[in-house]
Amino acid sequence: MLPDWYKEYLAAAAPALQQHYQENEGHIYQLDNLQKALEGWFENLIDELAADAFDLLTYSRGSYNQSDFAKRLHKLEPVPPDSVTDDEAEPTAA
Repeated sequence: MLPDWYKEYLAAAAPALQQHYQENEGHIYQLDNLQKALEGWFENLIDELAADAFDLLTYSRGSYNQSDFAKRLHKLEPVPPDSVTDDEAEPTAA
């Protein structure tokens, strides 16, 4: 489920998409249907990015805001291995 503020951004994109498809493909779609399609697409995109986060941040050089993550990571203070609890050390299945 998307937060309302994401839905507002996607709702703002729907009229531009409607105009694009009408002018470039000759298809007219209802705005509420376009917004629902955008919301579904965005939810799937978030799911895919989350599922691929490790690979995207460790193997994909210079993509998917990797530099932004690196800046945020640089601000964190590493902790000694013996200070990490078992719950923190074990990755959980999504």
